[in-house]
Amino acid sequence: MQVAALAASHDLRIAPHGAQEIHIHLVSAISNGLILEFYRETVDPLRDKVFKNPLTLDKDGYTTVPDAPGLGIEPDYEVLKPHRVG
Repeated sequence: MQVAALAASHDLRIAPHGAQEIHIHLVSAISNGLILEFYRETVDPLRDKVFKNPLTLDKDGYTTVPDAPGLGIEPDYEVLKPHRVG
Protein backbone atom coordinates (compact mmCIF):
# COMPACT_ATOMS: atom_id res chain seq x y z
CA MET A 1 0.00 0.00 0.00
CA GLN A 2 2.88 2.35 0.76
CA VAL A 3 4.48 1.72 -2.63
CA ALA A 4 1.13 2.31 -4.33
CA ALA A 5 0.68 5.56 -2.39
CA LEU A 6 4.20 6.70 -3.29
CA ALA A 7 3.58 5.92 -6.96
CA ALA A 8 0.23 7.75 -6.85
CA SER A 9 1.91 10.83 -5.36
CA HIS A 10 3.96 10.98 -8.58
CA ASP A 11 0.96 10.25 -10.83
CA LEU A 12 2.27 6.76 -11.59
CA ARG A 13 0.27 3.58 -11.97
CA ILE A 14 1.41 0.19 -10.73
CA ALA A 15 1.06 -3.32 -12.14
CA PRO A 16 2.08 -5.98 -9.60
CA HIS A 17 3.51 -9.20 -11.02
CA GLY A 18 2.99 -12.76 -9.83
CA ALA A 19 0.79 -14.18 -7.08
CA GLN A 20 -2.45 -12.98 -8.65
CA GLU A 21 -4.45 -14.50 -5.78
CA ILE A 22 -2.78 -11.98 -3.46
CA HIS A 23 -2.36 -9.01 -5.79
CA ILE A 24 -6.02 -8.96 -6.86
CA HIS A 25 -6.81 -7.49 -3.44
CA LEU A 26 -4.13 -4.80 -3.78
CA VAL A 27 -5.14 -3.75 -7.30
CA SER A 28 -8.81 -3.57 -6.31
CA ALA A 29 -8.03 -1.42 -3.26
CA ILE A 30 -5.94 1.30 -4.92
CA SER A 31 -6.84 4.01 -7.39
CA ASN A 32 -3.66 3.72 -9.45
CA GLY A 33 -3.65 0.01 -10.25
CA LEU A 34 -3.07 -0.53 -13.96
CA ILE A 35 -3.61 -4.26 -14.46
CA LEU A 36 -3.56 -7.57 -12.63
CA GLU A 37 -1.03 -9.85 -14.27
CA PHE A 38 -2.76 -13.23 -14.62
CA TYR A 39 -0.86 -16.47 -15.16
CA ARG A 40 -2.83 -18.99 -17.14
CA GLU A 41 -2.40 -22.73 -16.66
CA THR A 42 -0.23 -22.83 -19.80
CA VAL A 43 2.37 -20.74 -17.92
CA ASP A 44 1.95 -22.43 -14.54
CA PRO A 45 0.46 -25.95 -14.86
CA LEU A 46 -0.17 -26.24 -11.10
CA ARG A 47 -1.93 -22.88 -10.78
CA ASP A 48 -5.50 -24.13 -11.18
CA LYS A 49 -4.82 -27.30 -9.20
CA VAL A 50 -3.33 -25.98 -5.94
CA PHE A 51 -6.42 -23.98 -4.98
CA LYS A 52 -9.89 -25.41 -4.44
CA ASN A 53 -11.38 -22.20 -5.87
CA PRO A 54 -8.83 -20.71 -8.31
CA LEU A 55 -9.35 -17.32 -9.89
CA THR A 56 -10.79 -17.56 -13.38
CA LEU A 57 -11.11 -15.10 -16.23
CA ASP A 58 -14.38 -14.44 -18.02
CA LYS A 59 -14.55 -14.23 -21.83
CA ASP A 60 -13.55 -10.55 -21.70
CA GLY A 61 -10.49 -11.17 -19.50
CA TYR A 62 -11.99 -9.97 -16.21
CA THR A 63 -12.09 -11.71 -12.85
CA THR A 64 -13.85 -11.10 -9.54
CA VAL A 65 -12.22 -10.38 -6.19
CA PRO A 66 -12.90 -13.33 -3.85
CA ASP A 67 -15.20 -12.45 -0.96
CA ALA A 68 -14.38 -15.40 1.32
CA PRO A 69 -12.45 -14.64 4.54
CA GLY A 70 -8.74 -13.79 4.34
CA LEU A 71 -7.39 -13.89 0.81
CA GLY A 72 -10.53 -15.73 -0.29
CA ILE A 73 -8.65 -18.76 -1.58
CA GLU A 74 -8.37 -22.25 -0.13
CA PRO A 75 -5.29 -24.40 -0.78
CA ASP A 76 -5.84 -28.00 -1.84
CA TYR A 77 -3.42 -29.72 0.53
CA GLU A 78 -3.81 -33.11 -1.16
CA VAL A 79 -2.54 -31.65 -4.43
CA LEU A 80 0.27 -29.84 -2.61
CA LYS A 81 1.38 -32.85 -0.52
CA PRO A 82 3.75 -34.34 -3.17
CA HIS A 83 5.49 -30.97 -3.46
CA ARG A 84 6.35 -30.57 0.23
CA VAL A 85 9.95 -29.82 1.11
CA GLY A 86 11.44 -30.82 4.44
